Amino acid sequence: MRKRLWLLVVWLAFVYFSFARMPLTYDETWNYNETAIHGPLFTLTNYNFNNHVLYTWLTSLLPHDLVTRNPFFMRIPNWITVLCAFMLIGLFFDAPFRSWKTTPRAVWWLQLALFTSAVFASSELIFFSLVGRGYLMGCTIGLAAVYFRRPRFSAWISDVLIVLASYAMFTVTYTWPGLLLVDLVEQGASPGAVRRVVARWARSTLLLALLYAPLVAGMRKMIRDYRGFKPVWGYTLRMFHVTYDWHWISLPLLTGILAAGIGTYGIARWSQPADVRAERPAPLFAAYLSCAVLSYFAVVEVVNVLQIVEPPYERNAMFVSLYGILAAGLSALVWLPDGRPKGISGAARFVAAIAAFAIITVNGAVTAATMLPPLLAGMYDRLPVSMVDCPLPITNRFLSSLPQGTEVFCGGFAVEVCWPFRPNMVKDGLKIYPGNDDAFERERRSDTCWRGTEFGGRGCSLYLRLTEADPFQPLCY
Repeated sequence: MRKRLWLLVVWLAFVYFSFARMPLTYDETWNYNETAIHGPLFTLTNYNFNNHVLYTWLTSLLPHDLVTRNPFFMRIPNWITVLCAFMLIGLFFDAPFRSWKTTPRAVWWLQLALFTSAVFASSELIFFSLVGRGYLMGCTIGLAAVYFRRPRFSAWISDVLIVLASYAMFTVTYTWPGLLLVDLVEQGASPGAVRRVVARWARSTLLLALLYAPLVAGMRKMIRDYRGFKPVWGYTLRMFHVTYDWHWISLPLLTGILAAGIGTYGIARWSQPADVRAERPAPLFAAYLSCAVLSYFAVVEVVNVLQIVEPPYERNAMFVSLYGILAAGLSALVWLPDGRPKGISGAARFVAAIAAFAIITVNGAVTAATMLPPLLAGMYDRLPVSMVDCPLPITNRFLSSLPQGTEVFCGGFAVEVCWPFRPNMVKDGLKIYPGNDDAFERERRSDTCWRGTEFGGRGCSLYLRLTEADPFQPLCY
């Protein structure tokens, strides 16, 4: 009960920051204004670089009046996704203890530490838990596919989930070969087992192709527009160095996690019969998660070398930090004796598990120390996240606080973020400055931020003035 309550408390904190603290960003508002607002059918049949199809489709189902009343409601699908992600993290860390004959009281604290450490795996993960995009949805549904990819569940459940994960974020398909490899090892080398595994993957591939069929033309155009290839291993090496906010240890941490996950599974498969492995799925989970990460980077490099498409944005790999922490925690729980450690081997396992728990916990603390200060202070332009996408501190409360007749100009990146607030600007008696950027260039401007705030960059700023006699001032952070 306490664990579920803690999950709810953390989720409510994330929803609060998402709704009341984290400004809307250019990408999510552009996606809503240019795609979701045209309805579910348009969303499923028109592709653009911002259309994370499944997430955008769910957003298109929201009542437009609700989003008009408060544009932050366009994040509702992400709030549901965050709750599902937290529930899955809890289920993963529950699994290793279900086979224990007795569960010590300290286990609850251990699960709590592991859950919190996974939630705070990296700044990128926290950012996309607050901002409404498809990255977290693809990650979460992919996690669900791994959780249901074991003998006690029907195969079709995981197959459908992994297709939906790729429909939420296409680069999730880069993890498929790694999962396929574990499937083949798990099923054994018999011809019949291989046929069953290949049939499952053919079914998943066909379903994904059918879902993306109406979008192929748009996707091909985007591929042509974004062909900028990088040196071999450049993307992967960078991601290994920056996956975790504990940067100086990110490379050895991620490398060790992947090796431990695969090694733990190999030892379990060699030393345990099939019925025991089915009862204790933690090593299998660790293998799936580790191989998914390796597969993602391998496919990125292959398509880059073959010049099919450029390596994706760093944020496409935001799932890596979470998958890594889950794999490390699950591996450590496998090493942890289910009773008092006996002998040298038992003591060694206990020490290794505690060391892994300590590293995971410290990484979570480092991430929290990196992200929470700018979030609490409202300095969103200082978040250590790649391509933050221009968050603007606009809320209905702020607009209502402005004197009636205040003129507002949104140019550059600000225009899409301002667009959903326009009905509220009119309702609050504000005057939306007419004309485009060229007309605005002829108006007097001041570099002094509105109400003494801090300048965040011209292209990402809203400009305001009380009367025509006043210069425009940028609304900053």
